Amino acid sequence: LLDLAQRIGEPAVLFPTGDALVLPLSRHRQELAKYYRFLISDHDLVERLLSKSGLSDTIQERGIPGPRSTVVMEAAAFASVEGDLRYPVIVKPVYSASWYRREMVAQIGHRKVVMVGNREELRHWYGVIAAVDPRVVLQECIPGEDSRLYYVCGYFGADGSLEAVFAGQKLRVVPVHFGSASFVASVRDERLVEATR
Repeated sequence: LLDLAQRIGEPAVLFPTGDALVLPLSRHRQELAKYYRFLISDHDLVERLLSKSGLSDTIQERGIPGPRSTVVMEAAAFASVEGDLRYPVIVKPVYSASWYRREMVAQIGHRKVVMVGNREELRHWYGVIAAVDPRVVLQECIPGEDSRLYYVCGYFGADGSLEAVFAGQKLRVVPVHFGSASFVASVRDERLVEATR
């Protein structure tokens, strides 16, 4: 980015488009701010929201509706939480990138989540996953069709005002139910916009 800034020759707008870009931007914000224009929350909040556990905690603290979640940071803590869950349960990484590692892909394939239907399945899959990375979020599975999945993106100005917003309805995700959107319809729903605000 510093080399690119030299070639551009004037401050450019830097707009990170994914989690993997937000964290380095946040960590190196002082140096990058000399060459780029960007808005980013304070680093502690960025770190918190980029982890699924921090996001879950923030949702609960602020009273935002969401699925019940339990975070397991080490294998020793797993036994104390597995009995308190309602099945089916989704197992997902605390940090998404940890499941992209070669060692994890060799164990579970290219997955964003593992859905388990009972305690025995959970024990099996947690054992497989924890052998590579014991940090997981165990989350209530909310049933429904993929077409009921929506996302909202917004851009907030320096003064906190919502300057632009759009929402998408995920009509198809790959893999089915827990994948990334592969076909999306743009929608306008004021309830989604207000929830985002």
